[in-house]
Amino acid sequence: MKRVLRVLLIFCLLLGLLTGCNRQKEQASGKKRVAYVARTLSDSFASWLANEISKHAAQYADTYTLDVLDAQGDSEKSNSLIENCITQKYDLVIIQPNNGEMQRPYAQKLLDSGIFVITTNAKIPDLAGSSSVDADPYEQGAVLARDAVTKAPRNGRAVLLNCLPGNLHTTARYEAFRNEFVAKRPDVTILADHILERVDPADAMRVFEDWVQAYSDFDLILTTADVLAMAGREVTKNYPAFDGVLIYGVDGLAGNFLAVKDGVVTGSCLQNAVQLGELNTKAAYELLTGAKTQVDYTINADLVTKENVDEYLNLYVEIGMLTQAEVDAHK
Repeated sequence: MKRVLRVLLIFCLLLGLLTGCNRQKEQASGKKRVAYVARTLSDSFASWLANEISKHAAQYADTYTLDVLDAQGDSEKSNSLIENCITQKYDLVIIQPNNGEMQRPYAQKLLDSGIFVITTNAKIPDLAGSSSVDADPYEQGAVLARDAVTKAPRNGRAVLLNCLPGNLHTTARYEAFRNEFVAKRPDVTILADHILERVDPADAMRVFEDWVQAYSDFDLILTTADVLAMAGREVTKNYPAFDGVLIYGVDGLAGNFLAVKDGVVTGSCLQNAVQLGELNTKAAYELLTGAKTQVDYTINADLVTKENVDEYLNLYVEIGMLTQAEVDAHK
């Protein structure tokens, strides 16, 4: 047992020396150190965003290095990773919160330690001294709701599915659904309204299975994420009574855009991870070089329907998210 303990102690010491040597090399090279604390890498959109941030950071490799840290959808783990960034003496931390209010005091600890902070997807509002790169989450929900107002049948029936309690984006999108659709179409009956703890397709499919069993049919599905919209499509396609159901989601996942092209999903709001990746890494460069002391960038909320989906699919082919053959298969 003593021998095992000695081996473990030596291993830890060596690991610490290696980490210290790497940090010394980075400091000697003059490069800054940036950490990206991702909400989770298991969610389709969050993974896309992490990939885009890593890809765009490469153009600033002469200025800073980037480490991607996975909070695995756990706010406590996110907070632990943020605290570790202070110990590891990062120069700048980009945070994609799991729950903005739970991450707020830990982001404040970074700022108090003299570390630059960028919050993104969703930003933590009113965090003095921080920067942000984000979309307008209310508008993301509103563009879908406004389209649904014009397309939902008279005296129709609808279901609403939300996710991630406490998340700024999903909360604001849901608020837009209530204000821009429910309030403006009082003739439509809201049969069910539910919020999931996670963005999980299996959880969403279970909810939709319950709903199709509980209700003979409904005309409209409003969701706050494309993963949920795709789950709604996957379940309802097996029931002829739901042919023609209107389905909406947010994010612009490639699979959901192909479903929009096929006409089986009505619309999505593009949350452009390419732009978010580009702007987050640009903001990091500007802050670290002193070009700016505070940055706030906002991307557009683009409604994507069958009428304009081809231009976005072409973009996905250009950046390698889809092949032309995959798109052509959905003509």
